[in-house]
Amino acid sequence: MMCCLVSIAARGEVKTFELDATNSSLSISGTLGSSSFQQQGPGSMTTKISGTIKADVTSSNITFVGGSAMVALTNGNWQPGLAGTAGSAPAAWPAAATR
Repeated sequence: MMCCLVSIAARGEVKTFELDATNSSLSISGTLGSSSFQQQGPGSMTTKISGTIKADVTSSNITFVGGSAMVALTNGNWQPGLAGTAGSAPAAWPAAATR
């Protein structure tokens, strides 16, 4: 568990940072039970993101504050379809985990 305490006296300037999807991406990794996520194809576990991040910035700290909004962009059509149905569907982070 991580906790961040910020004193009101130490407050800096709240700034909004724009995430440019042409230069911003996010990759995932992890496990489901005892199975590691595997990519379904090259680059399937990395996608572009856009949106904004709000942060309180001082000379020595950056503290994320509420109000940030990020959107993961679709990086292709992948199998299976929605809710495990046959076919394919758009997805941002298609990954597979086997039992």
